[in-house]
This record gives sequence, C-alpha cells and structure tokens, in this order.
Amino acid sequence: MLPVSLLVEGLPPATLSTRNMLGYGYLTLVGAALAYALWFRGIRELPPTNVTFLVLLSPVVATAVGWLALGQELTAMQVAGGVLILGALVAAQLKPAVEPLTAPPPLTGRPSGT
Repeated sequence: MLPVSLLVEGLPPATLSTRNMLGYGYLTLVGAALAYALWFRGIRELPPTNVTFLVLLSPVVATAVGWLALGQELTAMQVAGGVLILGALVAAQLKPAVEPLTAPPPLTGRPSGT
C-alpha cells in the first residue's frame, strides 16, 4: 500500500504538528491495536455464527460515526441497508424456537443377519 499511497498522496510534510502526532497515535492505538485485540478476543469467546455476523457491523458503525460526528447525510437506501443489517444481526443472535434434530446414536454390536 505504501507505493500507492506515495503515488496518490505524495510525501508527508517534513514537519508534523503535535495534533498530527496525536491523531496518528490515536489511529495506531485505538483504531488498530485495540480493535485487533477485541476482534480476536471475540473470535475466541463467541460461537462462530455470532462472529460471522459481527463483521457486518463495521460499515454500519463507520456510517453512523460519519453521520453523528461529521454531519454526513444518508440516503433512504443507506438507512434501509443499515436497518436490514441490524435486523439480520438480531435474528442471528436469537435462539431457535425448536431444538435441531440430532442424529440417532450409533449402533453397537454386530449387525443382524451376519
């Protein structure tokens, strides 16, 4: 990614302000390290079905933060998509009303007729 970044953005400024460094530190610690640690803790602790659906939250959270913090506008289609994703997450977390069928226990001993 570095070559593409340098090609598109150019070299960073020669001097970085304290605000620049604090922003970079925040992105490093919270945006990467903390998120990485929490994600893998969740993978270790949660059932696979729950983890599979949690990955859908990333774009929803990013969109919500953009709307709340930056005042970005959302279209009706984007809001509907977010609601659909949240509904899918809720549905995936609910316990089934009926217990799933289990396989019969294995037969023991010799089969009859031999």
